[in-house]
Amino acid sequence: MANIRNYLSLFNKLKRSKTVLRQSDERLHAIIANAPVILWATDRQGTINLLEGSGLDHLETKGDQFIGKSIYSVFRETPQVIENCRRALGGASLTSIVEVNKLVFESRYSPVRDAKGEITGIIGVAIDITERKRAEEALEESEEKYSLSSSASSAR
Repeated sequence: MANIRNYLSLFNKLKRSKTVLRQSDERLHAIIANAPVILWATDRQGTINLLEGSGLDHLETKGDQFIGKSIYSVFRETPQVIENCRRALGGASLTSIVEVNKLVFESRYSPVRDAKGEITGIIGVAIDITERKRAEEALEESEEKYSLSSSASSAR
């Protein structure tokens, strides 16, 4: 009888643990899906196994259409992304400004290592900085015009 009670107690604890784990997983997924960034990951061969975040809305795409595809084929028109991925798979952590579909992203690439220290893939985060970049360019252009205007006025 004691064995049955122990078994039922263990079963109930396991059931509660599964529920807590499922709820935690759902919360994490909701956070990732709604973060104003793009979170991504690949395996050692460059196959995309995670691509989420509301930053994908700016690209007017859904991440799940790229799951299982090679990052090298998805970004074949953006050689800088491919080079950054190769560097990360070589062990480098780096941040880079990359233009994709006329949008500008600040992207962070980090290698993922297993317990032995072997690289098993890449994780990354990309933030759309297009508006910031445009504002910086407009400011530079305005400063150049002001500088030229000041130079012309002082020459008279």
